Amino acid sequence: MKSDAAKRKEDEVRKKAWNDFKLRYPNADLSQFRDEIEMNGVNDVTGIVQIKERPGYWSDVIGPDVKYFTEKKKKALGIGGFPKELI
Repeated sequence: MKSDAAKRKEDEVRKKAWNDFKLRYPNADLSQFRDEIEMNGVNDVTGIVQIKERPGYWSDVIGPDVKYFTEKKKKALGIGGFPKELI
């Protein structure tokens, strides 16, 4: 059972992960993504946004350069295959 402080911190980190994601990819289809929160104590909480690459496999959106993303991932992110630097 999580303490109230841990729940607040988790919610804070989740909100920041989504806000950062939406700022970077404003045209993303949010229905294709989920958040993943990892807690190693109340003050050590990390949040990432992931995309479902295939059944049973979720991939972090952060990671390799956009030029290495699959076309499906680019489309879901709303970058349509164009280099991110040009958007």
